[in-house]
Amino acid sequence: MAETEPRVPSRPKERVATYLYFSSLYFITLGTLYLWGYWSTFNVNILEYLSLADVVKATAYPIASAAIFLLLGVASGAVLATADPRLFPTGGGRDSNVGKFLFKYSRLAAPLYVSGLVLVIQFGPDVKWQALPLLIALPAYAFAIVKGFLIDVIPHTVVRLVVLLLIPLLPPLAFGHGKVQSGAIAKGSKYEFVASTIEGVNIAHDAKPAQRLRYLGHAGDFLFFIDPRSKAVVITRFDSTKSLVLVPFPSAATDAAPAAPASSAAASAASSSPVASAPKP
Repeated sequence: MAETEPRVPSRPKERVATYLYFSSLYFITLGTLYLWGYWSTFNVNILEYLSLADVVKATAYPIASAAIFLLLGVASGAVLATADPRLFPTGGGRDSNVGKFLFKYSRLAAPLYVSGLVLVIQFGPDVKWQALPLLIALPAYAFAIVKGFLIDVIPHTVVRLVVLLLIPLLPPLAFGHGKVQSGAIAKGSKYEFVASTIEGVNIAHDAKPAQRLRYLGHAGDFLFFIDPRSKAVVITRFDSTKSLVLVPFPSAATDAAPAAPASSAAASAASSSPVASAPKP
């Protein structure tokens, strides 16, 4: 009687399931890093107010808007690097004088590079996050290329180079994007101020934008503001029967004299709760 061989699961299906699992975990990590970078500026643990689904919804747009132009730039660079072999000949970098020098002192350069990154992260201004993500990702990117990661999964050279760079680049980019956005609010260079009344917070009717509550965001049923006068974070529940009027700063609206609402939507909002028009800065 012939023996039947045990049924072996399909490897492609197992591989796809594994990639989907780690991809989901990766994107959740991106969202968490963005929220951490943004809300840590105000010492708020926003994860206490969010579910796992809320993390994805709250971070998908800001991360995508920051990454789309980066993706185009990385893809363009990868295409140029592989379009003409004469531009970047195989072994050309390693065999050049600069390549030989870097390889000779690589053991010394690595700790200096890491030490420099740590110092910049710790003591650099917020503008550092415009360059830090790339500086953090480059060592991992170079290591992945040398080890041949994803060659069997993504045989196309250009696509593989783009993916290998984006994987280590997006996490620090997400964190840094959150830091830059929250830093602009904290410093008063770009924010949305509240032009309507908030229960429990006394703001003069003729207060300037710099003295009004600044909108930080929302999580579930909660709205978050920061009082620029006391640096206190104000947390309030969102009530659908009341309106919340936010005015961007700087904008043309803040330079104009107070005026009556121009649209019916604004008029209805003004009638449902006390609303102060945007004063001059």
